Amino acid sequence: ELNGSIIGETWAGTTNVTFEFSDNGSSESGVTGDDETPSNDVAPEVGTLYEGCYVLRKEQPDGNTVVTLMSVNGKAYLDFDEEYDGQEQIKSVMDAGIEELTQDLNVDGIYGWRLATLEDMEYIKSHPDQMKEGFYAVTKKTFLITNTTWYYYKKEGGNVGMFNSVDGVTDDLFSSGQCYLYAFTTLTFTK
Repeated sequence: ELNGSIIGETWAGTTNVTFEFSDNGSSESGVTGDDETPSNDVAPEVGTLYEGCYVLRKEQPDGNTVVTLMSVNGKAYLDFDEEYDGQEQIKSVMDAGIEELTQDLNVDGIYGWRLATLEDMEYIKSHPDQMKEGFYAVTKKTFLITNTTWYYYKKEGGNVGMFNSVDGVTDDLFSSGQCYLYAFTTLTFTK
């Protein structure tokens, strides 16, 4: 038996890859973890709770159903050191924040928690009523959509940025105030 580990960015989530070895060499036999759900589960509807998480989005590419979940709690006023050292410190603070937001969710089998992507944030921007009224209806918590409220997201290339959900403006300036962190993950429900 041969075992090994590859450690990447902790905030990017975990993916389990299984390899089969034979006399002919090796071949990848399957990927599980971050975005896979057993096929006997029924995909939840947008605007509902699934395992204590808010169902943000639901798509059906290739006959499967892909669902994006977000934590119902957010975190603001993140603590950046006075000796700000750029993206490495920001990623470390995001890691700690995501871990804190997801440790109390108590969701068995849901992994791969991450920052929002630009696509997630653009979806939120284009569905303000769902986020204001729908989010509150099932969570009894307010999701702010104002000109002065920003959300952390993972930019293309891996850096962290800020997104304003009213006008879609993105920024690299970091504030410990009116910028919120939510944890996201994606599940694939197979037929």
